[in-house]
Amino acid sequence: MRHSLHSHSGGHAAEHNDPRFKPQVVGVYLGLLAVSIAVYAAVSNTERNLMTQAMVSQSRATSKEVAASVKFRLVLSELSQAASIPKEQRNKELVGHNLTLYKDYLAERDVAHELSEAMNPSIENHFEATEQYELAQLFAEIAIAIGSFSLLLRSRYAWYVSIVFLILSVTYFAYSKNHLTSARYLIVQKISNLEKKYSEVRNNHEHHEGDSLILKMVAPEGNF
Repeated sequence: MRHSLHSHSGGHAAEHNDPRFKPQVVGVYLGLLAVSIAVYAAVSNTERNLMTQAMVSQSRATSKEVAASVKFRLVLSELSQAASIPKEQRNKELVGHNLTLYKDYLAERDVAHELSEAMNPSIENHFEATEQYELAQLFAEIAIAIGSFSLLLRSRYAWYVSIVFLILSVTYFAYSKNHLTSARYLIVQKISNLEKKYSEVRNNHEHHEGDSLILKMVAPEGNF
């Protein structure tokens, strides 16, 4: 019985003092894991900030759409009133100005609407990236917890489990980053093109002196 207990205790001692277990290596490994967790947290935070910026940009685009829509409706109302007047009694210059404004505000409203809608995929992309990077961070945190447990018990098998979680974390992070970056390029390109298009519409509107024409119609003598 004593021999059996001695053998059993000796077995545990041999397991805890496995010559193939290298505490120094595991210590370095845990340090690198801590760095990777910090990197994941920073990347995740960056994605969250980018998502917030995209939401703010969408809000601005929506505001532009609303403003253009209001002005478009006002001009449409003016044209409706002009249509009720006999053709020979209409102010042709005023009608011409209103038609120009109608086209400008219609184009501005439509492009602003497209720009606002184009922000949705960007917001979703950053939201998905935030979630996936946080999941990769969770895998790394599990890996460092099990790795610390293996160092405490000098268990080579626990370290192997920790490495499995590390591999899952790195693989998930790399795949997600590659997949999301590829999709993001097209999204950013579309938004950039729409922003240029909106600027062109606004420049064209200013070329027609659109806003100044409204002031002239309201106060022809410049008393405003």
